[in-house]
Amino acid sequence: MKVLLTLTDVEPAVRLNAALEKDGADTALVSPMDDMRGAIKREKPNIIVITGALLDPPHTQLVRSLLWDEVPVVGLAEVLDEESERRFKEIGYVEVYAKPIVVDETATGIKRIVDRRRLQNETGLSGES
Repeated sequence: MKVLLTLTDVEPAVRLNAALEKDGADTALVSPMDDMRGAIKREKPNIIVITGALLDPPHTQLVRSLLWDEVPVVGLAEVLDEESERRFKEIGYVEVYAKPIVVDETATGIKRIVDRRRLQNETGLSGES
């Protein structure tokens, strides 16, 4: 599993990166100053985690474009209520976790999303429950 994490919010990115690596995931960190699309092409992640500024236009454009490539995007939000969660899902985030994150739960959720996508690709079956 290859996970690309943004360094938009460094603290949760570093903690989540360490937990994912401990669980055997291959990870890459990308700075907001780097070329995000270039990093995606280079790293070929199975999933992307945007650690902050989820509604910034560059992030929303990226999330929408990744829907076509079937690369799931997870967000870490400062505020997560029913309305904001609905808005994030409309943009295309597959899951959003409220900060401060519970690192182990977030890492498990990310692995679950990747496993579900892999199974969908293998079986041709898709669905959410």
